[in-house]
Amino acid sequence: MPRKYWPYYRSSSYTWPKLERDITTRMNMFKSYLDSLPKNRLDYVEDLDIPDVTLRPYLWTYPEDYYYWRNGSLLSDGLTEYEKATLSTDSSIPLSRAMTDSEIDYEFYKRYRNCSYSDTWGHLRDAVYGFPSDYMASLNRYMSLDTDVDDELLNADLKYASELAENRRRYNEERRRRLRRQFDEDCRVYSPGDPSLLELQDKLRTLDMKVHHLKNLEADLANARTFRSRLRSRLALNRLRRTLYNSYWW
Repeated sequence: MPRKYWPYYRSSSYTWPKLERDITTRMNMFKSYLDSLPKNRLDYVEDLDIPDVTLRPYLWTYPEDYYYWRNGSLLSDGLTEYEKATLSTDSSIPLSRAMTDSEIDYEFYKRYRNCSYSDTWGHLRDAVYGFPSDYMASLNRYMSLDTDVDDELLNADLKYASELAENRRRYNEERRRRLRRQFDEDCRVYSPGDPSLLELQDKLRTLDMKVHHLKNLEADLANARTFRSRLRSRLALNRLRRTLYNSYWW
């Protein structure tokens, strides 16, 4: 029993049958309200005030050139011109989507229905011809079956990595000399004959800069190896693309 009914049940003037009738009345009130609501969407639509609007029927007419892809592209400009000339295209498609309550790709359906290829390779050939004229040229530019070219690229990569490591070493050396010069000229905390200054200078001379240099070289070598593996993967992918491209046409 809900907690809110406990005071009434404990009182002598509020008996259990009366409480049960009260609960039944409350439940019937909600039931009557729920029964007044429409059960489905159709009842909602029937209750709406739909304006009396007359729409033109959707008429399908074939284009003058039914095989409009013969120009070398499945998505030619003729499709746009054809759709502009189709009757009631602007009103019928949104109306159909609203009535069916779904998103239908009518453009894909039109292209799919007009494609009546019996030869799969012919379909693929027309699809490849549909790309821009400079696309295949740019793709072939990255394809190479010559191992000498691969070796040249690899050698150039290693040469660049070595130059990068040498530049890093020179930068660290120049920075160390610049800091040392700044310390000698500006940071004159000690007198020239101070024993602490002599001890500090001795520590600076014995400072092992090779550790920092080796860490930088290891990082450069790791970057070079990563770049080398990526280059090999890209070359292998280009060989595979070239092989597939030749198998399609030959």
